[in-house]
Amino acid sequence: MRTGDLALLEDVLRNWKSRWQQTPESSTNPRNPAGPIAFTSSALLGQAYVRLYLDLGPCRALQSLQRQQIAEALYGAPPIVRTPGLVMALLHGVHALSIPVRSGIDFVARTHSLYWSIQHSLSSLEYSFLLSRWLLTLPEIGPARISEHERLLFLWVNRIAEETGPTSEDQPALRESDILEKVKDFTHMVRLAQAIIRVWVRTFKGNACWGLVDLVGSSLEAYADLLDSP
Repeated sequence: MRTGDLALLEDVLRNWKSRWQQTPESSTNPRNPAGPIAFTSSALLGQAYVRLYLDLGPCRALQSLQRQQIAEALYGAPPIVRTPGLVMALLHGVHALSIPVRSGIDFVARTHSLYWSIQHSLSSLEYSFLLSRWLLTLPEIGPARISEHERLLFLWVNRIAEETGPTSEDQPALRESDILEKVKDFTHMVRLAQAIIRVWVRTFKGNACWGLVDLVGSSLEAYADLLDSP
């Protein structure tokens, strides 16, 4: 898209978000008494930001309804292009990832199936792809050349992965400089990408309402496995 078109659409999304935040129902709590509409709207807002910078539609192969085919289509998709505007899409993705982590992933999977519905599964599919591909571009750049916003997002993603993975109480907390050094390690970045994908996979398990949600979850799990491929 042309730069002017992107700027116009970003203004539209900012205006919509500003109006939305002024309403009493603008809560991202899926159990908000006003209903899940606002929660779903926030997912669609994030997906809109992703779509501005990532044309993933042809690369999802969802019409096949085959988990392996969907996973292979994602794995074979063109690499993402890092731009300043991509940061907002990444921010929405990391924020969406943090919601089930704060609430408790297994608790969300058991109790929120009516709220984490098709819209959330589709947006999470695109968030997962975007964040994983972004992480895999960073080793080529190195910690010294990533932007300040990307640095903060990377630290946030690492904290989320630490909260959801096996930890040792005797293990000392890593310094920020030590975490940033891991940007150079491609193997670590693959493991980190797989970890965040599998957080979303866990939230979709146990959803008995929508078959497509289970398909997205199993496809993401297969895509995470493919990241180990040479």
